[in-house]
Amino acid sequence: MKTKILYIDPIYQPGHINFNQIYIDYLYKEGYSIDFFFVDNYVDGLRLNSISKVFSVKSSLLTRRYNPIFNRILYLYTLLFLRYKVNLKEYDYLLFSSYEEISFFFSFYSNAYIINHVNLQGCNSRIKKFFISNVFKKNIPIVLNESCYSLVKNRFRCNRLILSKHGLLPAFKHIEKSEKYSSIVTKYKYVIFSPSDNSVDTCFINSLLKSDTFQTYLQERDILFVVKSKMEIEIHSNNILCINEYLSEDDYRFFFLKANIILIIYPETFQYRVSGVLFECFSNNKMCLLSDIETFKEYSVNFNYTPYFRDVESLVEKIDMGLSNNSCIPLFKGLDDLNPSIQFK
Repeated sequence: MKTKILYIDPIYQPGHINFNQIYIDYLYKEGYSIDFFFVDNYVDGLRLNSISKVFSVKSSLLTRRYNPIFNRILYLYTLLFLRYKVNLKEYDYLLFSSYEEISFFFSFYSNAYIINHVNLQGCNSRIKKFFISNVFKKNIPIVLNESCYSLVKNRFRCNRLILSKHGLLPAFKHIEKSEKYSSIVTKYKYVIFSPSDNSVDTCFINSLLKSDTFQTYLQERDILFVVKSKMEIEIHSNNILCINEYLSEDDYRFFFLKANIILIIYPETFQYRVSGVLFECFSNNKMCLLSDIETFKEYSVNFNYTPYFRDVESLVEKIDMGLSNNSCIPLFKGLDDLNPSIQFK
């Protein structure tokens, strides 16, 4: 009889659909029997085996954003509803693909496999460290990179710890045009795309958009710089397109595939997390340039070029190098090492 796993994502996060698909595909490939628990409607974006059971909780409350205390009450309600809705004894293992540590602590789950995303950020806080420590004592944490593994191993003295990398999606399907944006993109020789509006280094983005050096360079090289940003910035250059509204999945992929270079601009405070955009670049063999921060240094072994920049001037140099690079040498290497690997025990 196949090992049975209940795969649980109790938090409504559309940005985690790709991540969940990677891990679901991995578990199917390993031959596990999998059922699911999601916020309803979330499953619409996933490819699931037709014989799998899918349990759900109503999304009407969870898709809204309240204050932190009320959000945690809703997360706790979801975890308790899971116990009511599903006979957990039917499953050999519970795998939480995301969780919030305070609500999880009060839900009293044990021996569950829990994947850590933003959970380890800010763990210097005594309050946060208390909850994470106690959650880790009763469950099996999964971390997605080496820096998180070292942190949990050393600071939390956690023996039941798994390092399983983020993993790669299949390359995006080609998208020829966007009804809204094709007419803009076709006016320029090159496109550079900065797709992250969460966790982005807003100070650097602000200085970049106001930089005369950068704007002059864009004009001289006939480049359209597309930046996804929530900041309200007055733009005085035709070579900069600032998008502060929702991008559909097709429009996002249109810009991503049309871009000559992807810019991933995160601050030093982006610690103990993994950039999904970086892994999209790996999957699509797309040249990317990265902020010179510690989190990204772990992936230097996967590049056949040096992707890091520190300031506007070094960024312009890196872009110039990238646009002039006609080499047939692959951009990346060792990508198989970045795929998931979980040993249930």
